[in-house]
Amino acid sequence: MPHPGRLSPPYLSNRRTLRDFYKRLEMLRAKDIQRTRGARTAYCRERLQALDERKPLASTEELARINADMAIVRMYLAGECLFPDGREAEAVIQGETALREALASGHNNIIYECLGSLGSWYLTSGNDEMAISCFQRAVTYAYDPADTTKLKYREALMWLGTVWGRNEQTLAQARMTAQWRRAIDPYDLDPWRDEYLWLVQFRRFDELQTIVEGPVPDLPIEAARKTAAFLALGRYDDAMNAARNGRSLALSQGDTEWARAFDLILLPESPALQGR
Repeated sequence: MPHPGRLSPPYLSNRRTLRDFYKRLEMLRAKDIQRTRGARTAYCRERLQALDERKPLASTEELARINADMAIVRMYLAGECLFPDGREAEAVIQGETALREALASGHNNIIYECLGSLGSWYLTSGNDEMAISCFQRAVTYAYDPADTTKLKYREALMWLGTVWGRNEQTLAQARMTAQWRRAIDPYDLDPWRDEYLWLVQFRRFDELQTIVEGPVPDLPIEAARKTAAFLALGRYDDAMNAARNGRSLALSQGDTEWARAFDLILLPESPALQGR
């Protein structure tokens, strides 16, 4: 599950020093003809040292900003430089340090991003227990007043489900995360599809067969479940037919939310069709 550190939380938009940092990184990227990350790695380390040297004379408020900046620079170093170079162990250490700096800064958005990236790196290195710990903590930092769609909550729950869904012993927990995601956004088909993919993975076909062989749906949500089941089984043509029927059913009932949900599935570039 790639998660290279999306280091652009909203509070950074007016930070001149960080804008300059990213501008310089893009310049180094453009000059990097051999596609190595040595120049950016060195620059990130220089920035971290310069920020650290400012700490002794910083006020409490300034120290929080310095810690936030250091966490962001360090996550870039780990996610964009060290991890792609195969230096996973050092990347994880840098990520753990960045998380401590983010916690010291008090910026929930940065803490959330650090936990998400660090959890994905633990997952990649095979440490499911630490990945779960990070993703569970990420849920507690997902609150964002500007996030009206509760995207962070749904995202953190998806991360949790991804890990739990790898083990049949924790399948019940994985399915619970899908239920929580549906409670947050009832019109999102992805939680249904993810849940059914876990069932396919462990060859639990009975429930899916009941859905796909059931009667013609009378409600959009029933059509959504049928669509998701077909997608999980790899029956894409049947899934598209079910989505078209669901869209027609939603429009006939004046349910524009479900109609839009089916439209997203029917788009040619829909993520649901990846791997077709």
